[in-house]
Amino acid sequence: MKKLTTKIETTNTVYGCLEQGGVSGRVVSYDASLISDIMECTPEEASEMDGEEMVPGLDGINLWQYLNHHNPPCHVIRKGHIIQ
Repeated sequence: MKKLTTKIETTNTVYGCLEQGGVSGRVVSYDASLISDIMECTPEEASEMDGEEMVPGLDGINLWQYLNHHNPPCHVIRKGHIIQ
């Protein structure tokens, strides 16, 4: 059976505009079982998430923010670049 992963793409924006000093186009892959534990769902559901989903029990925190803060093991697919 193929190992399920969740791919999260990050582009930092503020009010819909690119954030100076932020990252654009970074793509990171996480183990879907790790994401399913965080999001309280099945690995199949976790593998289809894009990072904008709200984390259960944490008011106003979406998945990409949670992952960025806690820095769990991941595989960087595309490093992206710093917005000048």
